[in-house]
Amino acid sequence: VFVTTDLYTASSTSITVYNNDVNSEANAISALDALGTTWLAIGSTSTVNAIDNVGIDAGIPIYDLEGQLVAADASTAAGGLFSGSLLALIQTDGGEAASNAFIWTGTLPDGQAALGYQLGLSPSPVEVGEPGFLGSAWIASGPSLPDITQLPLYGISGILTVPTPEPSTISMVIEIGRAHV
Repeated sequence: VFVTTDLYTASSTSITVYNNDVNSEANAISALDALGTTWLAIGSTSTVNAIDNVGIDAGIPIYDLEGQLVAADASTAAGGLFSGSLLALIQTDGGEAASNAFIWTGTLPDGQAALGYQLGLSPSPVEVGEPGFLGSAWIASGPSLPDITQLPLYGISGILTVPTPEPSTISMVIEIGRAHV
């Protein structure tokens, strides 16, 4: 999971626009492109909730770009991405702490659209998150900005399956692990 460094407006009603923005930015970074996955926005429109756009994927951990565990999974259960708190801050695609005060989300802490404040509901103010918080403000700190303001987005990878070799005295054993970034 990461915060984009590019800035976007929140004027589109289509989640595909935000997914394409996040996917394009991630794939412009060779290390992220090499993962060969699809990247999605953590955001909600009037027709798609963030929790549905991302997919719950219970039991699949979520890490930041530095390998820190951000959430146990994308659920609303304790430790989940949509539980109301994170285990670590979400960083930019450059791996540093996000410096922007606000991030477009249109989303409530439980991953549902912030009705009346979701992405693309012009000219209403849009729900934003603040990347410097571990509590629910990371995704929902209040509808404070008009949709034409330029802000970053949160992005998350599809499920990544990574082989992890473990040596033994007889042979090399491959253990498969799954996670989101």
